[in-house]
Amino acid sequence: MTEAEIDAIPAGLEMNALIAEKVMGQKIYSEAEQRAITGGCAGPDAIVSVRSFVRHGTPQSEYIKADRHSTDIAAAWRVIMRMQRQNLGIYLEDFLDVGGATVWRAQFSPYPKQEMAWLGFADTPMLAICRAALKAVNSKAKL
Repeated sequence: MTEAEIDAIPAGLEMNALIAEKVMGQKIYSEAEQRAITGGCAGPDAIVSVRSFVRHGTPQSEYIKADRHSTDIAAAWRVIMRMQRQNLGIYLEDFLDVGGATVWRAQFSPYPKQEMAWLGFADTPMLAICRAALKAVNSKAKL
């Protein structure tokens, strides 16, 4: 996936599923698998885990959905913590573009040496963090 392709992904299901899989290391079930798990109704969130158990003699299962990393600041912060465990520092700032709109910039770079950096820009800090994190893990996989 190129940096331009990453920058084109909006906040939402696709970005959340990519972050869950590529950054957080979770398995993402396909849409068909999700429909089988949920009895035919795949919801707006990607499923990352299924737990089967027996309750009162009846087989049961429950599923865990991917965090909404691209829209929830607490979930985005967990992305930052995951990246920091990989010795990547974070720099996050907002600024006004030429038209006066607020733009967020997230930057991950190796700590303590900062010879390279992966940048994400967006209108929210959560999406900027997600874009920068995807670029970092994508680039590190190629090294």
